[in-house]
Amino acid sequence: MGGMKFSRFRDERGAGEGGASGATPTGGGSAPGGDAWKASLAGGDQSRAKVLEGFKSPDEFWAKVSAPAQDAPDWRRVIAGDDSEELKSLERFADPAAYRKAFRDTQTALRESGRIKLPGENATDEERTAFARALGVPEKVDGYKIEAKPADGYEVSESDKGFLDHMTTKLHEALSKGANPNQLVSLAHQIYYDAAAQGLIDRENGAADRAAEGERINKTFWGSEYEPNIRRAIEGFKHFLPWNDEVKQILGVQDFDEAVQKFGGRRFEDGTAFMDDPLVQRMFAGIARDLAVEDPIFNARGEGSSFDPNKRWNELMKLRETSPREYAKPEIQKELAQLAAAGERQGERASERGSRAA
Repeated sequence: MGGMKFSRFRDERGAGEGGASGATPTGGGSAPGGDAWKASLAGGDQSRAKVLEGFKSPDEFWAKVSAPAQDAPDWRRVIAGDDSEELKSLERFADPAAYRKAFRDTQTALRESGRIKLPGENATDEERTAFARALGVPEKVDGYKIEAKPADGYEVSESDKGFLDHMTTKLHEALSKGANPNQLVSLAHQIYYDAAAQGLIDRENGAADRAAEGERINKTFWGSEYEPNIRRAIEGFKHFLPWNDEVKQILGVQDFDEAVQKFGGRRFEDGTAFMDDPLVQRMFAGIARDLAVEDPIFNARGEGSSFDPNKRWNELMKLRETSPREYAKPEIQKELAQLAAAGERQGERASERGSRAA
């Protein structure tokens, strides 16, 4: 009521009637003393005085201002409007505060209903499976829609398909158990390491199989001369393998025989070692025959690929003048005989090639 001080009214209403303070008039009519109580309560405020004009007595005024407001709108009807069902549902709430709490609880539940709860460390298999399904992980490994395509011109091999199937299965198993990002990345690394290791094993096994197949092919081709021809092939290879500081640095070796093993073991794309290839063996065996490079000659004094039969012949023949005793040694005479025989064979082959060319 415009900020009126009702305590003042209670203190003065009896005094305004000439009675003791706090006395209550009876009968509900005009209090003795006329409208003095109104003037006292208005305190010179015209707006208050105007409001008080509508009351006949202090009791009437007090009953009005102290009684509960009967004309206050029902909050339930304000919310429900003309919906009788909604109005009925609101009756379970004692007051607006209770309704407000229920409303907020409902909002929270709706927000959380669309969230995916991460499984904790102690989550059950069922919880992890539910999490995976919520993420869209299919029930079976063939339920994925693979949209990746190989590069233009690349033909996917059976080996590729096997690896991809293996990888997809492993990743599916992890996803189905609710794997987290760190676990998935670790699994991807493990799959790669396992595939690389298996690739080396398969490569070595394949190379061994191809070497055995190459041996079978050339044993059929050469028959009883297989072993001598293999030795010729090795010596022919040695003859053409350069041996200098640059080669030592490239191969990382200091020993010529070690260099032969390392270079001859270099692999083709399919894993076959260079000197295990049957055609390479035939090629170097033929070169050795054409150059008359035989085991005893080529390996004389361990000079490796720098060995020159003609130069060696001249060195030995010079011993007749410089050291007759050395020249007469059986091993020197044997080497001279071998060099001579090799020279003759080389001449014969040169003649054969000339005849074929003609």
